[in-house]
Amino acid sequence: MMEMRREKSPEDLTDKQILEKVLGRESVRLFGWGRSPTGSKRSRGDSNIPTYTQLLDRVGELSGTVEMMKKLLIEKNIMLPTSHIPSDHSSGALNRGSSSIGRGQHVDGYEDSTSEYDDIV
Repeated sequence: MMEMRREKSPEDLTDKQILEKVLGRESVRLFGWGRSPTGSKRSRGDSNIPTYTQLLDRVGELSGTVEMMKKLLIEKNIMLPTSHIPSDHSSGALNRGSSSIGRGQHVDGYEDSTSEYDDIV
């Protein structure tokens, strides 16, 4: 490899090309060698990566879609209006009428099942 480097300038034969010849295979990756070109032949204009402005436009489109879907779900009574944020107290079983236990009431058997852990604390 060193002999090939002495014979050819970096413009004629890159380190990557030399390694490919020495190893006898293509797609050699070089990390930390500042002289070697990157593997990408793409120019800046060909990039599939969106610009910041394109991303902002997309966020705006998606936000509009989300708001439209929320409005539709609220109209069909599938979702509560956004001004009403459910809390633990308003969304639990107590408000659905599925339990007769209210706030501050004792649950039978609760103390019995936890007394075995009293010595841990």
